Amino acid sequence: MATKSAKYRKLRDGGWGVMVDGIPVHGEAVLVTKKSGEQSAEIVGKLVWKGTDDRSDGREISLWTILKGEPDTPVGTPHPEPKIKTDSDENIPF
Repeated sequence: MATKSAKYRKLRDGGWGVMVDGIPVHGEAVLVTKKSGEQSAEIVGKLVWKGTDDRSDGREISLWTILKGEPDTPVGTPHPEPKIKTDSDENIPF
Protein backbone atom coordinates (compact mmCIF):
# COMPACT_ATOMS: atom_id res chain seq x y z
CA MET A 1 0.00 0.00 0.00
CA ALA A 2 1.36 3.42 -0.95
CA THR A 3 2.16 5.77 1.87
CA LYS A 4 3.40 8.66 -0.29
CA SER A 5 2.60 9.61 -3.87
CA ALA A 6 5.01 11.21 -6.33
CA LYS A 7 5.55 12.42 -9.90
CA TYR A 8 8.67 12.30 -12.06
CA ARG A 9 10.64 15.55 -12.40
CA LYS A 10 13.72 16.42 -14.45
CA LEU A 11 16.72 17.35 -12.26
CA ARG A 12 19.22 20.11 -13.02
CA ASP A 13 21.89 17.54 -13.88
CA GLY A 14 19.63 16.16 -16.63
CA GLY A 15 18.65 13.01 -14.75
CA TRP A 16 15.24 12.07 -13.42
CA GLY A 17 14.02 12.45 -9.86
CA VAL A 18 10.70 12.30 -8.04
CA MET A 19 8.62 15.09 -6.50
CA VAL A 20 6.99 13.53 -3.44
CA ASP A 21 3.97 14.65 -1.44
CA GLY A 22 5.49 14.85 2.04
CA ILE A 23 9.00 14.07 3.26
CA PRO A 24 9.94 10.37 2.98
CA VAL A 25 13.09 8.87 4.49
CA HIS A 26 16.13 7.88 2.43
CA GLY A 27 15.50 4.50 0.86
CA GLU A 28 11.72 4.61 1.18
CA ALA A 29 9.69 3.33 -1.77
CA VAL A 30 7.07 5.77 -3.09
CA LEU A 31 4.29 5.32 -5.65
CA VAL A 32 5.05 7.41 -8.78
CA THR A 33 2.28 8.32 -11.23
CA LYS A 34 3.29 9.06 -14.83
CA LYS A 35 1.42 11.56 -17.01
CA SER A 36 -0.17 8.55 -18.76
CA GLY A 37 -1.66 7.44 -15.42
CA GLU A 38 0.61 4.39 -15.19
CA GLN A 39 2.04 3.86 -11.69
CA SER A 40 5.31 2.34 -10.49
CA ALA A 41 7.34 2.19 -7.30
CA GLU A 42 10.65 4.04 -7.00
CA ILE A 43 13.12 4.21 -4.12
CA VAL A 44 14.11 7.72 -3.02
CA GLY A 45 17.84 8.40 -2.73
CA LYS A 46 19.28 11.84 -1.99
CA LEU A 47 17.11 14.79 -0.93
CA VAL A 48 17.52 17.61 -3.47
CA TRP A 49 14.96 20.13 -2.14
CA LYS A 50 12.06 20.37 0.30
CA GLY A 51 9.48 23.06 0.90
CA THR A 52 5.79 23.85 0.59
CA ASP A 53 3.63 23.67 -2.52
CA ASP A 54 2.47 27.26 -2.97
CA ARG A 55 0.31 26.28 -5.95
CA SER A 56 -2.05 24.20 -3.84
CA ASP A 57 -2.90 24.00 -0.17
CA GLY A 58 0.63 24.68 1.10
CA ARG A 59 1.39 21.02 1.83
CA GLU A 60 4.98 19.80 2.30
CA ILE A 61 6.69 18.44 -0.83
CA SER A 62 10.21 17.22 -1.54
CA LEU A 63 12.38 16.49 -4.58
CA TRP A 64 14.58 13.37 -4.49
CA THR A 65 17.00 11.50 -6.69
CA ILE A 66 15.99 7.94 -7.57
CA LEU A 67 17.98 5.22 -5.84
CA LYS A 68 18.61 2.19 -7.98
CA GLY A 69 17.72 -0.81 -5.91
CA GLU A 70 15.55 -3.85 -5.73
CA PRO A 71 12.53 -3.26 -7.97
CA ASP A 72 10.31 -5.47 -5.82
CA THR A 73 10.77 -3.44 -2.61
CA PRO A 74 7.25 -2.87 -1.26
CA VAL A 75 6.04 0.73 -1.34
CA GLY A 76 6.42 2.33 2.09
CA THR A 77 9.25 -0.02 3.15
CA PRO A 78 12.58 1.67 3.97
CA HIS A 79 15.50 0.40 1.90
CA PRO A 80 18.64 -0.32 3.95
CA GLU A 81 21.41 2.30 3.83
CA PRO A 82 24.17 1.21 1.47
CA LYS A 83 27.33 0.06 3.27
CA ILE A 84 30.37 2.04 2.25
CA LYS A 85 33.55 -0.01 2.31
CA THR A 86 36.50 1.51 4.12
CA ASP A 87 40.15 0.49 4.37
CA SER A 88 39.50 -0.78 7.89
CA ASP A 89 36.96 -3.32 6.52
CA GLU A 90 39.68 -5.39 4.92
CA ASN A 91 43.17 -6.44 5.85
CA ILE A 92 45.01 -5.35 2.75
CA PRO A 93 48.73 -6.16 2.87
CA PHE A 94 50.95 -3.49 1.34
